[in-house]
Amino acid sequence: MLCLELTMNTRTWKRIGASGFWALGLALLAGACGGTTANSPGLGSESHFLARCEGSCPGGLDCIGGICTRACLTASSSCEDLGSGARCTDQSVEPGEVAVCDVGCSTSADCSALGTDYTCEDAFCRAGGTAQNPGGTPSNPDDTPSNPGALSCTDYADQSPPPDLRGITIVNRSSQVLYLQQFGICGGDNEYSLVQVLRDGVLVNTTGGGCGVSCNETLSSGWPRSFTYPCATGECVGELNPDCPGIDCPAPARVAIQPGDSVFQPGKLETVFQGMPASCVTAPPPSGQPAVNTVNCYTKVIPQRGNYRLNVRAFTEAECATLDCPPAVEVSQPTDWYFQNLFIDLTLPE
Repeated sequence: MLCLELTMNTRTWKRIGASGFWALGLALLAGACGGTTANSPGLGSESHFLARCEGSCPGGLDCIGGICTRACLTASSSCEDLGSGARCTDQSVEPGEVAVCDVGCSTSADCSALGTDYTCEDAFCRAGGTAQNPGGTPSNPDDTPSNPGALSCTDYADQSPPPDLRGITIVNRSSQVLYLQQFGICGGDNEYSLVQVLRDGVLVNTTGGGCGVSCNETLSSGWPRSFTYPCATGECVGELNPDCPGIDCPAPARVAIQPGDSVFQPGKLETVFQGMPASCVTAPPPSGQPAVNTVNCYTKVIPQRGNYRLNVRAFTEAECATLDCPPAVEVSQPTDWYFQNLFIDLTLPE
C-alpha cells in the first residue's frame, strides 16, 4: 500500500474587481516589506467589516462583491486584524476568482464574536445593517439570538449550499482500471461518498443522518414519525435510532475508473446531530405521548474551515477475496476546507 500526501491545485492569480485592485496592490507592497497595509481597521463599535455595500465603505475598507472587506492573497495575507476568525479566502465572493478577508460559519452563533448584529448567511458571517446604516435591522431578525452564543430555532434548519456546484475530481493517472471504495452506511437518508473526510483527525459525517430525525423536517412539518421518549430527571427527549436497526447493509460496490478518466464527487453538507428545544416544533407530539423538552435530530450544515484530510482508497480488483485486503493506492490529501473544487490524483506505485 502506498500512502501519498498531495498538495491542492490552486490558482496562483486571483481576479479582483476594480474597487479592490488598489487594496491588493497595498497588500503586495506591505508583504514585500514585511509590514501591513495602511488599510487595517480594527474591530470595534465603528467597524463596518462584512457590512453590505453598493459603492464604497468607511473605515479603510473596500466594497468588494457587495460587502465591506479587504482584498488579500490566500497564501500570505493576514486578516486577523479585521475581526475574530477572519481569514483570507477565495470561496465567499466570486468563488475561485476573488480573494478577500471573510469569516466562515455554520450557524449565527459562530459570528457572535464579531457583534450581536452578525448572522450566518451561506457559510459566511454578514453584518445585519449596511455600511451606511450599521445599526440597521438584520436581514433575518429571527436568526439573531437574543444573547450571544445562543441558538435560535432557525439555526436548526438545514443550510443551503452555494449556488455553484462544488466537489472533488478524482483522476486515475495509472495505466489500469482502479476501483474506488465507497464510504458510509446504508439506510435512511444516507448517501455513500467516494471521499472520507476528517477534521482534526475526527471523522466528519457527510453521508447523512440515517434513520434519525431531520431537524429541518420537524421544524416545517411537525413530528414526522413515532418517537421513543426516554425521560431522566424530569427531562423527556424525543428521538429515533439513527442506526436503522434491522436493516441488512451489504458493503457497497466499488466504483470503476478507467485509465486517464476522472470521476466527480459533489461536495456534501455536514450532518450534525444536536438537541433542538421542543418549543421550536409548533405541532404537538403524537396523542398519548408525554410532553417533550428536547428533540434529538440532525441538521445539514456547510462545514467550517479547519484542518482537513481527504482520504480516497483505490483497488485493482472489483472485489477482494478477504474483507481486510489493503488498497493498491491510498491518498490522504490535506486542505483547509473540503467544500470546494479540488483534484485528487491516483497513481499506482512502481
